[in-house]
Amino acid sequence: MTELQRYLAEEVAEDHADGILTRREAVRRLCLLGLSTTAATAMLTDVASADRRASAAQSSTTKPTQFSAFWAPVVTQPITFPGPQGRTLMGAWASAAKPRGGVLVIHENRGLTDHIRSVAAKMARVTMVGEAMM
Repeated sequence: MTELQRYLAEEVAEDHADGILTRREAVRRLCLLGLSTTAATAMLTDVASADRRASAAQSSTTKPTQFSAFWAPVVTQPITFPGPQGRTLMGAWASAAKPRGGVLVIHENRGLTDHIRSVAAKMARVTMVGEAMM
């Protein structure tokens, strides 16, 4: 599984944990990404249990899963830039240690949420982890 597939799979699992997707739809999407039904179910359970542990404020005694540690975001900085018709646009910037390109994330209809801000940070982390693995 590539880093992009892992990222997309995590997004599906987070959407299920947030109640945006039903379990059936989440499993269907994960299977389309190449996971078996058993692996998809295990991943949904892992992300949901990690989400519950974090919300229960047990983070000081709970070890993060290997999956969540791999995708831990780097620090982002809020940025603004001029847009069309004189409007100021907002965004988030995350810098990788050794950048090899750029990623532009366009938010959904919910706007610039914390989750959307973290996407750039997660992609920057993958670049840094990928460098360390090479």
